[in-house]
Amino acid sequence: MAKPAEKLKALELRRTGASNKEIAEKLHVSRSAVSLWVRDVPLTDTQRLQLRANQIAGGHIGRIKGAEKNHAMRLDRVRFASKEANEMFEQISIDQLFYLGLGLYWGEGTKAESSREVSVTNSDPRVLQTMIRWFTECLDIELERLHPRIFISDTHREREEVLLDFWEKALDIPRDKFKRTIFLPKGKKIYENHDMYYGVLTLRVSRGGDVRNKILASISRIAELTTILPM
Repeated sequence: MAKPAEKLKALELRRTGASNKEIAEKLHVSRSAVSLWVRDVPLTDTQRLQLRANQIAGGHIGRIKGAEKNHAMRLDRVRFASKEANEMFEQISIDQLFYLGLGLYWGEGTKAESSREVSVTNSDPRVLQTMIRWFTECLDIELERLHPRIFISDTHREREEVLLDFWEKALDIPRDKFKRTIFLPKGKKIYENHDMYYGVLTLRVSRGGDVRNKILASISRIAELTTILPM
């Protein structure tokens, strides 16, 4: 049954251009009741346009709030994952480092039989920092035998000092151990992160023949133990 006082107030508000939602919130009644009460109240073109603008604005605010909520949820998941990782890996043993480095070399290292080189290539300083520890701590290779070389597009030639400075600090390897920077032919594509890109770095072990066989044999044995062969 309609409530006369609320219905009269709803009609009054509707004539001012208020939306059904606004009327329902002010009168503390359902939107379906408001819709029924005011369905015959005509709106001017200006009022209809304003209501539409308000709906769009409200939707935009709703999307912002939704995005903020999703972002907060993602941050919570990241924090939870980080907490789990910290609890799982309080420290890394030499055995864990060996297998981690072996896996990285399997993916990023030189393995071609036609080459006797021992080297690993990546653009992530963390990967290369890990491989330096692997070479020196697990394979007993002296730091002096590690020689980095930068590979990057010729469009970065004027930034060579910046590149060398970045990698020298990131890897804590003296500049005189770096091999000549290789500038690759220019491509057509222009990257927005031009001044934040530091190229790909190859970390080579000089006189690496003494460890190459050990590395490749270890990879081959791991492959045998983990690969499921067809019956």
